[in-house]
Amino acid sequence: MATLALTRFSLGILTTCCLQLFMACGASNSTAPRDAATDGEASSSTTVDGGSEDGAPAGPEAETGVDGSHPTPDSGDSTTPPGGCPSGRGPAMVAIGVSDAATTLCVDTTEVTNAQYALFLTANPTPPQQTGTCSGVNVSYSPDTGSGCAGMYDPQARGDYPVVCVDWCDAIAYCAWTGKRLCANADGSPVGSLADAAWTLACSNNGTTGYAYGPVYEFNYCNDSAYAADAGLIPVASDTNCHGDVPPFLSIFDLQGNADEFQDNGCSSGACLFMGGSFEDSRPSCAPLGRTTTVQGYQPSIGFRCCANF
Repeated sequence: MATLALTRFSLGILTTCCLQLFMACGASNSTAPRDAATDGEASSSTTVDGGSEDGAPAGPEAETGVDGSHPTPDSGDSTTPPGGCPSGRGPAMVAIGVSDAATTLCVDTTEVTNAQYALFLTANPTPPQQTGTCSGVNVSYSPDTGSGCAGMYDPQARGDYPVVCVDWCDAIAYCAWTGKRLCANADGSPVGSLADAAWTLACSNNGTTGYAYGPVYEFNYCNDSAYAADAGLIPVASDTNCHGDVPPFLSIFDLQGNADEFQDNGCSSGACLFMGGSFEDSRPSCAPLGRTTTVQGYQPSIGFRCCANF
């Protein structure tokens, strides 16, 4: 992968409801370094789902379901209060009522950051405890730092940037550590149709808009390939227009652009799903083309966020 030239983008003014405390903390080297020679690189293949970059996805009528607690991220051990979203580790969550789901969906308000991921590594997680697709395959949770990823993972200088250059198994393990799960369908089942994915529902304000911020594309609202600053990755939630259109979606940032996001599709046949569009994509919308990479595929443009249900 070609080395990406990144420039720091100035932070915008954040709204009070999505302000987060990011902890700058050096990453532990207790896990074995990733062997770049055995890792895959994300492919550009797409799944057939009928979505288009400019089309609004089908979805249920919008409902509200605000989680008024707005927990402080990374405040300690993960806790799940009765009738509420998990809190204490990772980004703060917001609750979304989905009309055809038996439970309430919780979504991280931002992508997971370098500083938040560093706390996971400091906890010394053990890759051998992985199960399913990742068992015996993923030997390290440390982000890749080789060609194309050099300088991307820096919990101190880039603590509030999305963590990238991790693979699907890393994302699964981190979300489990926080008491959440990697985003899948609204009910927690693996993503099949992209229209049913929690990411799609959150991005489209529960199926009512084609873009997170409204019905039509707005230049410079989110960090895509047309972004005026051409900045590469930028800190999470620093695009103050790149959020949902109505409550509670107003609190959810960067579902379009900045970094693509891994999704839990079960990684069946070794094809691990990512959605959302990144700073490299043109006009990403809420009806994205779902692309896949291998179990250990990573890119400097793919990160993730977590979801939960109660």
